[in-house]
Amino acid sequence: MRMRVRVLPVALFAALGCQQNVTVPKVQEDPVSIVLSVSSTKLSAGQADTLRVVVKNNLTNAVRVIFPTSCQVFFTVRSQAGDVVTPRNGRPLCLPATSQLNLLVGGTQTFTTIWTGGYDFKPPDTSDRVPPGFYFVSAALVANGYSTVAPAYKVEIAP
Repeated sequence: MRMRVRVLPVALFAALGCQQNVTVPKVQEDPVSIVLSVSSTKLSAGQADTLRVVVKNNLTNAVRVIFPTSCQVFFTVRSQAGDVVTPRNGRPLCLPATSQLNLLVGGTQTFTTIWTGGYDFKPPDTSDRVPPGFYFVSAALVANGYSTVAPAYKVEIAP
């Protein structure tokens, strides 16, 4: 019984002595942010939907973002179950070459693609169509040492 009494104060003192006050810096917004927009949230089969992402430098100095491939912004379309349906293999085709994006203070760069409800991002009528239903269109910027994601849009593909 005495052994427990002695161990308890030592264990309590050790636990209290190991506490740290961690300071987490607060960031108002991402250094580089992306905003996704779609031209329509309800499409008929084969109708074109323009997907647009605006990348913005929110820092007070110019920025250079370096990417591991030629792909700087990834567009994906997911089913309600969360499965990637577009592009069909789950990853865009990229060239094995690095690239970079230079943005001035407050500068932006716009990326667009067209989706016609197909399994691939190809010109209209060249891709098999996804079944009618609801899908989530999303975009992500994936660079060396930095990534950010735009909130997804829910898009309905009507029969």
